[in-house]
Amino acid sequence: MSESRKIAAILVSDVVGYSRLAGADEDRILARLQGVAQRSDRSHDRRS
Repeated sequence: MSESRKIAAILVSDVVGYSRLAGADEDRILARLQGVAQRSDRSHDRRS
């Protein structure tokens, strides 16, 4: 199996696992993602 196919397989399994966990606790996952987005926005603003 090529290296890129191995990486793709890992990525797909990670997305499937994340989707399962996110579905189990959508409110908490949404809050965490919003927190990450806000920190990213602030970090970007400091660099501008």
